[in-house]
Amino acid sequence: MTTSWFDILSLHPEGPEDRDGIQAALDQVVGLVRGEMALGIPAGRIFIGGFCIGGALAFHAALRSEQLLGGAVVLSGWLLEQDAYPNALRAQGLPVLCCHGEHDATVLIGFTQRAVELLEEWGVGSEFEALPSLGHTTSKEEFEIVGSWLQALVREAEPCDPPGSVPADLPSAPETCASDLKQQASAAIADGDVPRAIALYTQAIAQADPSPLLYANRAAAFMKAQPPRVNEAVQDCTQALELNPDSAKALKTRGKAYAAVGKWDLAVKDLRLGQQIDYDEDSAEVAREAEQQFAEASSGQPKPKNPTEGEGEAQGGKQVPTNTSASPGVPPPAEFMQSLLGDPELMRAMQDPEIAPKLQDIVTAVMTNPMQAMGTVMEYVNDPKLGPLIMKLMGKFDEHAWTCIDEVD
Repeated sequence: MTTSWFDILSLHPEGPEDRDGIQAALDQVVGLVRGEMALGIPAGRIFIGGFCIGGALAFHAALRSEQLLGGAVVLSGWLLEQDAYPNALRAQGLPVLCCHGEHDATVLIGFTQRAVELLEEWGVGSEFEALPSLGHTTSKEEFEIVGSWLQALVREAEPCDPPGSVPADLPSAPETCASDLKQQASAAIADGDVPRAIALYTQAIAQADPSPLLYANRAAAFMKAQPPRVNEAVQDCTQALELNPDSAKALKTRGKAYAAVGKWDLAVKDLRLGQQIDYDEDSAEVAREAEQQFAEASSGQPKPKNPTEGEGEAQGGKQVPTNTSASPGVPPPAEFMQSLLGDPELMRAMQDPEIAPKLQDIVTAVMTNPMQAMGTVMEYVNDPKLGPLIMKLMGKFDEHAWTCIDEVD
């Protein structure tokens, strides 16, 4: 049993639920909403959301609200008291965004998918985003999706011009349909209709304020085209990164685009940066290939499978690498992450919401600057849960120590 807002007795739709606890939590959220409205904030400008149990509660409160709220954001959540619907539904027309990691082993993605299907049956429009390689946690890419969705809804709720400044009979501004176009584009991608998705993203970009996520989404669609439209994908990613230099999706998509045309140096640089912000195994696979190809291109010969083989001067019977421009002792990000993913204990820890953020801090520090990572390690080494994991992590770091390129110009 897990307790937070209420006790979680079961996640099964027909399983037992802590109905008294759910009602008490709902009363708290309703009180918060009423407090905001008492301050003069319209219900349509109030958004509620949460992660896991918080997402389930946000779902529950928004769907049952007597006042139509601005929207609900449900991250890795599920639908409470399903047997009470559709009679309990009060929020026809409520905008809902559901996001869920495809690798979530705590709250399975099927719970959210089923909730979205039920919403459609009940006439409630919703947008669903599945995030590849994401477990029971959040990510920068997920927050970018949420931010873009909220910005679009807020723009729709605001008058485009001060009252009286334009004739009342003029049609509404085109920005109001940008979020609908994005939702349709996402659905087209899911259906495999890439040309339609590209066309819809293009319309949304033309009608909305500049959005790094929209450019990154269209770039990803360009890469799904047959054949991939690499140049256009690179241009869109570059535009996205001008708006948000930390867009992990834009960095990883541009890295894949560069890899597709053999620009290995540029691919390595973008994929490394993107993976440090938001790691996923799909991009890691491309990064591994790019790093190998770049190493071979730089040395003029295939990279030896055995790290003790290859060029170098023998010292004490061992081969010493001759690449003096590299930084010794730094594991390749892709191989290092692959070794972590193969360790069941570390993977279980990455699913723990208490441990995962701290462990991610350590992994990022080690991969980014091992020489300065000790401060981060010492910050957590006395943690009873993290201490043993840190020792294992540092052991893997030693196993995979190698020579890598510090900078790619």
